[in-house]
Amino acid sequence: MKNIFNAAKAKYFNRSEFFKNVTKLSAGSIFAQAIPIAVTPVLTRLYTPDEFAQFAFIMAIVSAIVVIATARYELAIMLPKNDDDAINIVALCFRILFFVTAFSLIGVFIYSYFFQEQLATRKISASFLFFIPLMVLLLGTYQICNNWANRKKKYNQIIASRISNTVITSSSNLALGFGGLTSIGLLLGTLFGQLTGAVMLFAQQFKSSKFLFPEIRKIKIKTLQKQYSHLPKVNMLQAIVDMLQINGVVYLLLFFFTSNIVGLYSLTIRIMQVPVSLVGSAITQVFFQQASSSYHENKNLQSLVRRTVLQSALLAAPVLIVLVFFGPDLFAFVFGEKWRESGEYARLLAPWIFCDFVRSPVSQIPIIINKQRTLFLYSIFGNLILVISFYAGSKYFHDVRMAFLILSSLLSLLFMMIIFWIYRTTKNTSASAL
Repeated sequence: MKNIFNAAKAKYFNRSEFFKNVTKLSAGSIFAQAIPIAVTPVLTRLYTPDEFAQFAFIMAIVSAIVVIATARYELAIMLPKNDDDAINIVALCFRILFFVTAFSLIGVFIYSYFFQEQLATRKISASFLFFIPLMVLLLGTYQICNNWANRKKKYNQIIASRISNTVITSSSNLALGFGGLTSIGLLLGTLFGQLTGAVMLFAQQFKSSKFLFPEIRKIKIKTLQKQYSHLPKVNMLQAIVDMLQINGVVYLLLFFFTSNIVGLYSLTIRIMQVPVSLVGSAITQVFFQQASSSYHENKNLQSLVRRTVLQSALLAAPVLIVLVFFGPDLFAFVFGEKWRESGEYARLLAPWIFCDFVRSPVSQIPIIINKQRTLFLYSIFGNLILVISFYAGSKYFHDVRMAFLILSSLLSLLFMMIIFWIYRTTKNTSASAL
């Protein structure tokens, strides 16, 4: 067994530039997430499931808007060969972001005025909706700067911004909770953290790249907007569909079940996304950068896809095993007995999160080789699974656990199909081959 492990380590975790960069980002992410993980057992004793539900509802809306905040042009920052083109794409992204932020503010005014009663029945304060535009602006800014920093391989700056974000968020959540402001503490603490991370990363990229600003031209922006128009046409819809597979659960739980269940689920997904935040995002960032470079250098991408899938599966397997066998008891022990049900949800959803973790990095391939349409069709099918699962769980079984079981089983199968499709697609793929 030891020899098998050493062989796998030598083959898939060698000291390549890819693995070094993943390790660097992962190490920073682990440190950045250590505090939120440590304080979560305290937060679950300060805040109620209903307060977690309110926070989850607002963040689900923010996540939905952030997906379209730059019309997905932030992904194009990685793609041009020269920085002159890339900085014009950055300018385009900020232009779109300001428009979307203003539009979301108008939407909040309208929604909070006409739908106060509907919000009240779900224990959501209309005034909290005004967090949404500011969070969209901050997260959109962070997305743009993060992609530019990734292009320039400024991984230490990415790490520093993540650490600052999580430290401020966690300390604010605790301070506001102990201060008795539990109704607003989770939202306000998250806002403070986002502000810190976005301002820090923006300032660093502004300082190091301002010499490129004279290269920004309106006509160049229009040319690049047209050149990468497939991103808003196809990938933005793709991203919205993908987002609904995570955040759509919150909407459907509120519709078919209760806010208390939403709160329990919000802790489940908060904890289960820790591996994604710690390692998955690092793998995705480094994979995207290396795959994009390899594509422009006319290198075959299949070996990189295979290696990344195997690395991701090996890294996520221990988490899957622990949650399946010990999820309920683990949640009850760490977060309190009232959160045991969250552990039951974690046990049921673990296969889905595992397959999603493995799929996420290599799902950048369709963006690079312009094969988003097929991936979009897969994602639409995934959302149909989402609706069918909760409808069946509510209508025929009257049990949210059955809804989660159906959802996890079907989405796991779908994600495995997507991974196989991407692997097969990259068999003879290079820039010169297309």
